[in-house]
Amino acid sequence: MSGPSLDAPGSLEELAALLGTATDSTRVVAGSTDLTLQLPASRKRPDRLIDLGRVPELRGISLSGDRMRIGAMATFAEIASSACVQQRASCLATAARRVGSIQVRGVATLGGNVANAAACADGVAPLLVLDADVGVLGAGGGIERRPLAALFASHGGSALRPGEVIVDFSFRALDAQETSGFAKLGVRTSIAVSRLNAAAVLALSPDGATCLGARVAYGSLAASARLNTDVAKVLVGRRLDGKALAEFMQASSAYVDQAIPDRPSRAYKRGAIRGVVVDLWSALGLEADAARR
Repeated sequence: MSGPSLDAPGSLEELAALLGTATDSTRVVAGSTDLTLQLPASRKRPDRLIDLGRVPELRGISLSGDRMRIGAMATFAEIASSACVQQRASCLATAARRVGSIQVRGVATLGGNVANAAACADGVAPLLVLDADVGVLGAGGGIERRPLAALFASHGGSALRPGEVIVDFSFRALDAQETSGFAKLGVRTSIAVSRLNAAAVLALSPDGATCLGARVAYGSLAASARLNTDVAKVLVGRRLDGKALAEFMQASSAYVDQAIPDRPSRAYKRGAIRGVVVDLWSALGLEADAARR
């Protein structure tokens, strides 16, 4: 049995032309870390692979004014080591450092992580709290910008249509009065798929003691990572002290009850998320240990 054919376009124009001839069995590949795991268990073999690795427009990390752009083919190693991501979107840099092994981070891409649409994808919650939008290339050659949440189907999986490919992600880089963080729980201390993950962006008062605005997202609970405005409201207008942390933990546990009311893992995750929130509090630069005392 012959394997799938392979195309490697060298530009967006070539990529769009190939997408126009794609079938339901055609697969677009970036780092291939997910595809390599999926193919052995799949009953539907791809007829063709379209490799994105030679398209220069899909690469790069840049900051223009207060707007950051990350190409879909940026690897997690590149994101983790980027000075502008570390300084202006630290939740994403932290998440990138926690993805897989060194070898996986060297080839796995942010675009692939999002397009695969796994509930545990570590890149999604940080992008949600950063309010990222996504450039999507269609077979006609045009690039449409969409909110990140629009890329996920309500029942799980990707909402990208056949013949569509992620080009890049764009968001407002955080300023000096904002802080962000990411935390996850896996079955091991490294190279672990998230059992839970959480990200947050907080706008702080000039003295850093009060939360003026918040965006909070959780992964590995619903069909895809999602923002939770109810939990964010617990923090807004509050001094970021031990009482605020306790209420943040309680609101997060309540969200587990809401998100997976009938799942056997509910009791475990209801307690585990409290630890994730404490780690997230520390990642935000807040004194979690002192606050708990």
